[in-house]
Amino acid sequence: MSRKIIVHTFYAGGKAVCFSEWYEPLDEYHLRQKAAEFKERGYGEVDTVTDGTGRLVKLS
Repeated sequence: MSRKIIVHTFYAGGKAVCFSEWYEPLDEYHLRQKAAEFKERGYGEVDTVTDGTGRLVKLS
């Protein structure tokens, strides 16, 4: 059985800086955790996230 993958796109300063794939939409708590990880890795301050379901989440 295959499961649909949802791609989350993380934006910093209006540019896509990283992608994350998961089997369900991540809640805001987990999105903030991922954003903090990407900041630690030097991708910048993530301020917005979109996902394959059409959802837009403002983190700042």
